[in-house]
Amino acid sequence: MALLSAPLDFLDLLPQPPPPDGADDAAHLPTLERGGEGDRLDRARALLNAGRSWIRARHDAGASGLSVCHLLTELMDRLVIGIWRELVEEARLPQDLALVALGGYGRREQSPHSDVDLLLLRGRRAPESKVAPTARAFLNLLWDLKLQVGWSIRSPDQCARAAAADHTVLTALLDRRLLTGDEALFERLDGAVMRDLLTQRADAFVTAKVEEMRARRERYGESVFVLEPNLKLGEGGLRDLETALWIAQARFRARGLDGLLMQSVLPPSDVRALRSARDFLLRTRNHLHFLTRRKEDRLTFDLQEMVAPFLGFEAQEDLLPVEQFMRRYYIAARAIRRAADGLVSRCEEATRPTARVPARRIGHFKVFQGKLTLDAPPELLRREPWWILRAFHLADEEGLPLYSWLQDQIRQALPQLAEARSDDRVREAFLELFSRPGSRGQFLFEMHELGVLGAVMPEFGRITAHHQHDLYHVYTVDVHSLFATRRLYELRAGAAGEEVPELSREMHELEDPLPLYLGMLLHDAGKGMGGNHSEKGRVLMVQLGERLRLTPRQREIAEFLVLHHLLMSSTSQRRDISDPELVARFAQTCGDVEKLVCLYLLTWADIASVGPGMWTEWKARLLAELFHRARARLLGEPHDVAGQLATARRSFEDRW
Repeated sequence: MALLSAPLDFLDLLPQPPPPDGADDAAHLPTLERGGEGDRLDRARALLNAGRSWIRARHDAGASGLSVCHLLTELMDRLVIGIWRELVEEARLPQDLALVALGGYGRREQSPHSDVDLLLLRGRRAPESKVAPTARAFLNLLWDLKLQVGWSIRSPDQCARAAAADHTVLTALLDRRLLTGDEALFERLDGAVMRDLLTQRADAFVTAKVEEMRARRERYGESVFVLEPNLKLGEGGLRDLETALWIAQARFRARGLDGLLMQSVLPPSDVRALRSARDFLLRTRNHLHFLTRRKEDRLTFDLQEMVAPFLGFEAQEDLLPVEQFMRRYYIAARAIRRAADGLVSRCEEATRPTARVPARRIGHFKVFQGKLTLDAPPELLRREPWWILRAFHLADEEGLPLYSWLQDQIRQALPQLAEARSDDRVREAFLELFSRPGSRGQFLFEMHELGVLGAVMPEFGRITAHHQHDLYHVYTVDVHSLFATRRLYELRAGAAGEEVPELSREMHELEDPLPLYLGMLLHDAGKGMGGNHSEKGRVLMVQLGERLRLTPRQREIAEFLVLHHLLMSSTSQRRDISDPELVARFAQTCGDVEKLVCLYLLTWADIASVGPGMWTEWKARLLAELFHRARARLLGEPHDVAGQLATARRSFEDRW
């Protein structure tokens, strides 16, 4: 597989924009047949069964994700409105009532087994005591239909008080939609009450939703690139987009993607990307619900293998259909996460007090509102793209995130950076960044997120969003490699010293960690190229070493690590490491103590970054024993390393 000659533009790899939403298809949906109380449940069940079967056929024929959601919403409207009107008529209730859809149902994004969130809005002429019996009968019938119903009865004033006390209630009200009933009553909620609420409490609402999003992302893996993602709640999932839209509505009064476009909150290109990404996730989610016959939002390994061929993915070269499908998923989720974060950032900035701290200038850059941004014409990054790497160097040094405007300028300059990747100034800036003393390696993630890492290191960029379809890894190849490399940086910077004291000591005594960092980044870069991925990865490392003009020794170590990155773990866990001949062969392969030390460190970081609980006492002891025996062999020391092993074992036991 050829290397990428230009930076990977994730938006170019998004699915094509969805076809028209099929609103005309709604005319083919059944309606609730007229009848009486005795056959109401049977009539409702017949409506649901016929409608769902017809919509499933549309889904199987290739209808877009949003089209299917709209059809399911229309079907639910016909059911809910039909039943409610019958009950209201039979009970002769006052007209001072309005039935309102909330949440995903209110947004018309109903999936096959989504919850049905409803609000019964009542006016002064409809006391709750009079409405309650009809409401109970309505709710019981929906439950008999096996629907998951969210239900509340409130007046507009009660809605306002509840929303003021609980931002989750306010969130639900943001996606309100009148189903049937008193329009004037609904407008009281839709108008003055909501407007006053958002004006008075917008700042607190924005802050609460941002914190909620951060906590949720932490709970679901802190990455788009988990191997079994949650389509709704995971990072880059549908809830990320919903949160960004809620915040934008509170801050800019822009409702939905159309509102963002009309008010120029987001550029048309971002809105197109979001529409396409959202539709891909919705279509995938709809199929999960149809397959499992329940509200299933987790894309597990077994479900991935069933969804991939349905969506039209076929085996290509050395990539399985499921790997292609998951890469497309990650690209869609990444587009949502990127746009959502940018939108949230804009809303947060508008939330801050008007008093500003004076900007602190640092050469061509400045610190503005606690973030690093450019203090020069943006053409600088396209004319002299090495300044992009200097921006990351400075941000890492200062411990600052990049300002959203600077991020946009960096993305626009990626083609120029890719063309200049062999330029001496780019090469020098790259090496200075990767060799910066004291760095904890966090810069790697933002570089990768913006496409910079792939632009200067296409050897690494080619594994972006590459799926590992196994039960051991938690993240995609690229993210696993980033976590492992960051672990080494953190160890060098003084973190994890108590957890792995011997490894920490070896890392600090390592004279030049750069080959270790680069070898760790590219240790799995050969995956997806066919054949032995270690050998393919070594070829990639040769290419990178030549372009960066690494010293012969640096290249020797880095190429060795990529080629033999599995050797130490497989030898320690599968062979008899008390066998002197085995240890001698292993030591001979390493060749010298420095490469042995680097392999020891790389093996630890690799195993510990696969997933929670992968680094165990048993693995630690085996690796330590093999390391000490091999080092003794290389140094010509006696083979009795019991004292060293005992010290290492005590350190590990003290930690555990």
